[in-house]
Amino acid sequence: MKDILINNEKELYTKCTTYLPTDENVVKDLLEVFTNSSSDKCLGYGIAGNQIGYTKRVILVSPTTKKKDIIIMYNPTIINHGRDIVYDVEGCLSYPNKREKIGRYRVIDIQYNTKDWKHVTETIKGFNARIIQHELDHLEGLNCLENRL
Repeated sequence: MKDILINNEKELYTKCTTYLPTDENVVKDLLEVFTNSSSDKCLGYGIAGNQIGYTKRVILVSPTTKKKDIIIMYNPTIINHGRDIVYDVEGCLSYPNKREKIGRYRVIDIQYNTKDWKHVTETIKGFNARIIQHELDHLEGLNCLENRL
């Protein structure tokens, strides 16, 4: 099983490339790492491909941390966002024991592909929008616990 990369691993600071349908091992490994426990819980609320060494644009999010609620987003991109910014404390699997107050847009419009390669556009609000923005920072090779807004 792959390990979650910690702190200064180069993949965490590498901008991820397009996920292709042939990259199927990436999601298999992400799911294994994200759900590796005997309970019905995930390790956190989200994980990005480069957090386990794959610099591909794919994220898993689970707003309840329950395994049954995992959403896989292939090649996600924010196409628009609201004006309201909400500040809250965040943590990260790749930066253990570190918590920072981070500003995130309260509302985002996002496009991504599903596992069936269906193109989806959604408006996401609140905590779910925060999770996705955090994971998208990873895909851009940015430190997700640095305030940019």
